[in-house]
Amino acid sequence: PNNNNNRNSYHPKSEQSAPIKRLVKNENGFIYHLPLPSTPKLAIPWFSSDFWHLSAEGHQIVAHDILNVLSRMDIGKHKRVMDWFGMGDQCTTWLLQDGSSQYPSQLKKVPWNQDEHGGSSTWVLEVDTQNGVSIPFENKFSFPVTVVLPFLSNYWDPLPYSSVQVSISSHNPNSPSMNNPVLIDPNYYGYMPKHSPPKVKYARIGVANPGFNTLTFQTIHPREIPFRAVGLFLTERLADDAEDDHHDRSSKEMHLVFSIIPPDPQTYSQYQVNYTAVEATIQATLHRLDLTTTTKWTVHVLTNDERLLQILSHHKGLQLVDYRNAPPSSRVHMFRQNYVPQSANDIAYESFRMLRWIIVADYMNYLQARGVPVTLVLTLDADIIILYDDPLLIDTTVDWTTMESFQIINGAAVFWSVPGINNFANFIVDSYSTREKAVQVVKNYGTTLAQVCKKDRSLLIPCFGGDDETHLSMFHISDIYFYLAWAKQNLSLRIVKNSRDMQCLVVHQVADRPIHVVRNGLYFVERGTNDPRTLCVIHFGGKYAKAHILPFLSFIEGDLTEFLLGSN
Repeated sequence: PNNNNNRNSYHPKSEQSAPIKRLVKNENGFIYHLPLPSTPKLAIPWFSSDFWHLSAEGHQIVAHDILNVLSRMDIGKHKRVMDWFGMGDQCTTWLLQDGSSQYPSQLKKVPWNQDEHGGSSTWVLEVDTQNGVSIPFENKFSFPVTVVLPFLSNYWDPLPYSSVQVSISSHNPNSPSMNNPVLIDPNYYGYMPKHSPPKVKYARIGVANPGFNTLTFQTIHPREIPFRAVGLFLTERLADDAEDDHHDRSSKEMHLVFSIIPPDPQTYSQYQVNYTAVEATIQATLHRLDLTTTTKWTVHVLTNDERLLQILSHHKGLQLVDYRNAPPSSRVHMFRQNYVPQSANDIAYESFRMLRWIIVADYMNYLQARGVPVTLVLTLDADIIILYDDPLLIDTTVDWTTMESFQIINGAAVFWSVPGINNFANFIVDSYSTREKAVQVVKNYGTTLAQVCKKDRSLLIPCFGGDDETHLSMFHISDIYFYLAWAKQNLSLRIVKNSRDMQCLVVHQVADRPIHVVRNGLYFVERGTNDPRTLCVIHFGGKYAKAHILPFLSFIEGDLTEFLLGSN
């Protein structure tokens, strides 16, 4: 609040924070607050556009200050940290120790992000060996404990890290180790989002017996940057209870991808991103998938939109991909070089719709090349809401192990295998490899728009017919026609179902008609029809339909029993 004597002064509400201060003091803790500049105006750059979350500059200030606090505390040595079970953990970290090392020459401490924290040194242990190197450590508990290894993932550095195999062996001949080696590949996060912080991930290595043990590293795939370990945690928590990002990641073979890569506003000013609706849809998807107990899904957003990167950077569990930093792609280059418009849609818009399939295929290949398991991919437009906790339940008759694609809604919601989306991307690129081939594809698989001619968009095949300019017609093709043409080459693997043949009810367009949605336990049905199927996918396509997204999400996440969707 402003002081009456000085409009530029302000202070925290001490009467509200007093109980917290007493609690922290009793526990020998430390209270941190942002610096208080002479005027609030100076603090504006520390916050994002919502003036609630910190900006990149604000995060850097907080990180710098907290590291300064930690550097004055004795946290570099083994210590006991109380956990849920009361017995405590045993932790070692190299982050705030100096650069000296007592380890073998293949292991060395290197500074990490030194400049990012105002000159204060943070350190990691770098593993650079293919022949194996070991670190002895002691389990001071009287019983076996879980060993967790924090490590840097490829989330900040622009080059890939080496993968390693890590194992534990016991020095006690009466307690032989029963652990299997664990392979860790840190190259999970691609394309390094600009607004994402450095990322430390965790791998459960195994169980350490009481007394001295040995941790052995062996480089499996040497890459530009050696593997970098952050510390070593020994925890009494049961293996199933311990947080283990590496273990969870390995089981997440299903990937849901939103590709939001709008055209350049200078070439297509009509394309508008409804940021509020997009964020709400993605957040609802994360929440819905987090409820499933049958399948693990990883949600990705591929975008080149600066504002969207900032908005989504705060959402936990979301893999945010800055496409502006994507590696060069020969397929993207070939398509951009050879694409000739033949669509009634805006040229930049239709090119973007075609290009997204190549981009997603390249990204999946990027993940697989870095050791990320990818069994199935679900591509969604950002105006799609899925009402099932597990999207695989949309159709339980599909053999997901053999299919190449399964279309839920034309272009807006499609399941893919990695070979499937690559085959489709190659089909698009090959169709434009020569002008003659592109003309044949348009004539064979496109459609004719009678008495419609947009000369500036009919550049592959000129408008035709008609006695005068006002009665000319044109050929039209879009990415949806390309998909149907490709799918028809092998319909047993590239599945295209009519909506009435789907196991659940799919709404292709909200604006088509009002839908009376009724809650039925964990699911939703449509009232007033004879269709007993549960609602599973709803498409809010079009500018006016998107206005219904937020009210509908409030309904499905609330307690109301029914909702009239699509009514004005």
